Amino acid sequence: MYSFRIFFLISLLVLVKCHTTKPLNILIYSQVFGGSHSKFMGNIADTLTEVGHNVTFLVPIADVTRRHEIGVKLTKNVIIVDKSSQNSDENLNIDMDEVIKPLWLIQNRPTDFATCFEFFIEMMKSNCEEFTSNKKVFDQLSSMKFDVAIAEPVSVCGLGYFDALGINKTILASSTTHYEGVVRNTGEPVDMSYVPVHGAYFNEKMDIFQRYTNWAAEHVMAGNLEKMFDEEMERYQKNLGVNVKHWRDLIPSASLMFTNANQYLDFPRPVLQKTVGIGGISVNMEKIKSEKLPEEIGEILNKRENNVLISFGSMVKSSTMPENWRYV
Repeated sequence: MYSFRIFFLISLLVLVKCHTTKPLNILIYSQVFGGSHSKFMGNIADTLTEVGHNVTFLVPIADVTRRHEIGVKLTKNVIIVDKSSQNSDENLNIDMDEVIKPLWLIQNRPTDFATCFEFFIEMMKSNCEEFTSNKKVFDQLSSMKFDVAIAEPVSVCGLGYFDALGINKTILASSTTHYEGVVRNTGEPVDMSYVPVHGAYFNEKMDIFQRYTNWAAEHVMAGNLEKMFDEEMERYQKNLGVNVKHWRDLIPSASLMFTNANQYLDFPRPVLQKTVGIGGISVNMEKIKSEKLPEEIGEILNKRENNVLISFGSMVKSSTMPENWRYV
């Protein structure tokens, strides 16, 4: 963790060219839609707060059922932007766990990639529309002079917001390894003959059919993401001004691109110099080593000589797994 803190500090100081003793005013945009994403962005905020920077954590609530998953612990200046009461009531009637449940059964085919995240795209568009139309929050942030802003490129709404606020220094921070639709718009090469897409069932050594499947899946996934970006841009330009830049200009103009990847373990691929893997920033090894397992968990693990731990992430819950899978 210490090396990551130093890296963040040095990188940001170089970006804004200020003296090392001067704390920076940093805006971090973190939509609430998935626990792991919020935790990743929250760890970045807390890391910067811990070394003395002034961090504002901006949290538009995209999924009201996960409103409690903000992600920060040390950062105190947290601005939560709730949905309007009308939209909030509508969202409370949506059981997101049931909406996402079909992801257990989709196949790794381009046609499935085209449809499995339709709900997510609609949620992002709706959230961007409502968030950027909130003039009270925008006026509040306009009065603050930020040196740098950070957002996850799973959405471009935050980047448009930064541009409207006049923040020139930006950083992209991906809580996954990389988003195909983002990478191909940064100028970074993406070769689908040996770089598996998200959700691929094969590794970097592909036969000709797998290469075609990989290319088609990337085309569909990136195309859907770009379409969502276009529609988000329509909303932020409508609410924040037509002069707010196009997302295709905002993405490549970011000074750094952090990815939640370990270069020693990730699939090898060419990257730009500004792409930096910070995999592990969400893991506190000192805390893990100092803690002991709860007694009931220890009893379960001690029943067998070997155990396998499987994590399904934070969005698709294991409780919605098909029942017959649990006894295979």
